[in-house]
Amino acid sequence: MMVSSAADVAGIAAYSSADVDPGLIAIIQATEAGQPGPQLINILVGTWLVQGRPVSSQSYVDATRDSLFNSVWNTPDARRFRGSDAEKREAVLDVIQPAVGVIEQSAIAPAPVLHLVDVMVAASSGPSLHPPVFRVKASSVDAWWINDFEVKQPKGGGSIGVGFSF
Repeated sequence: MMVSSAADVAGIAAYSSADVDPGLIAIIQATEAGQPGPQLINILVGTWLVQGRPVSSQSYVDATRDSLFNSVWNTPDARRFRGSDAEKREAVLDVIQPAVGVIEQSAIAPAPVLHLVDVMVAASSGPSLHPPVFRVKASSVDAWWINDFEVKQPKGGGSIGVGFSF
């Protein structure tokens, strides 16, 4: 199923530029039209830093399907499956189809949406998350950039915390 169309791209273009940065709209339009764009984008969404490769809505659906397929294929129940690989493949596709169908329908968005693969999501503290796909409404993006950056330690050696208990 092809998710994007010329009408979808035109709908993105018609979206109010007051709501979303025009540069971000241009990236979304380019990916939907299959044109070259940045290989990596960094976005701030609230307190989260998200990095990923922008892709079309169809590529997002395909990557979601592949990830779900691999997840189910590698479950203990699937490993115990006693049929042929072709039968196992059909069984796994049957299991994931309801979720994939919902994703296919939701990928057709009335407002601009940035679809990402090869994703890293990080908060200011704690571990980073690495979902296979990520989708965010463009109006939720607080800031974005496509060039690399470095993380520097604050000058002064950091902070020290001391606690007492009686």
